[in-house]
Amino acid sequence: MTFHEPFYDALKPSGSLVINIKDKVVDGVRHRYVWRMIERLSDKGWLCIDDYIWHKPNPMPGYWPTRLRDGWEYCFHLAKSTRPYFNADAVRKPVGDWVESRLKNLGNNDLSRHNSANASGFGLNISKWVGKNTVLPSNVLSLALVGKNKGHPAVFLVDLPMFFIKLLSPPNGLVVDPFGGSGTTGIAALVAERNCVLIDNNHEYCCAAHQRLLIEAGASPATEMLQETLYGRAEMVKHLVVKETDAIQTNNRKGQRPDVDNP
Repeated sequence: MTFHEPFYDALKPSGSLVINIKDKVVDGVRHRYVWRMIERLSDKGWLCIDDYIWHKPNPMPGYWPTRLRDGWEYCFHLAKSTRPYFNADAVRKPVGDWVESRLKNLGNNDLSRHNSANASGFGLNISKWVGKNTVLPSNVLSLALVGKNKGHPAVFLVDLPMFFIKLLSPPNGLVVDPFGGSGTTGIAALVAERNCVLIDNNHEYCCAAHQRLLIEAGASPATEMLQETLYGRAEMVKHLVVKETDAIQTNNRKGQRPDVDNP
């Protein structure tokens, strides 16, 4: 398993890798290749900072004799250091309506730290919530599926990459999506005022992503962007921006699927 090596080499010490991956059922049994992959990545030097769950309130309907509908997917946060860039304040959410009633009449146990009765080490000081309007979200993200495929069969909503982009990348930072698809990550990055590089080996998806970036994120057309020469090789950059798959197709003229383990 070597697909991760270019990411590890290119990533800054303060950077992060987020993997959104869904497991599958093989011969009626839930396959555990996702768990094995994360364990292998850990063995290769990646640090598993946290596991997130993307909860889908509206999963696809269906019927299976031994299973229910899949209503969630994994999102793994990996990094090269134990303290990658992390801006929790950027993803705060309203604290909730419970604050007004709960903090209205504080008892004696609410004015100081009240430790758990089972000696777990956890404790709570309710009084510290007085005057606060926001709270950190949990690592379960409840985000509904989008209704249109946007030229790609597996489109996720913009809010999913937006959450991790705000949380794990600094303003004007660089976001790279090596499986760019229809460009959803790029849209989120541009809206969040980050730079972004999208890569995909399907020419139709690249074209769809390009159009979405123009329409949904207000990106400049590639021809306008290239008025400023990048590395003095504007013509090469033009093909990389508009026809990212040309080089891949050249190396794969027999129509074989590229080996993702050996980029």
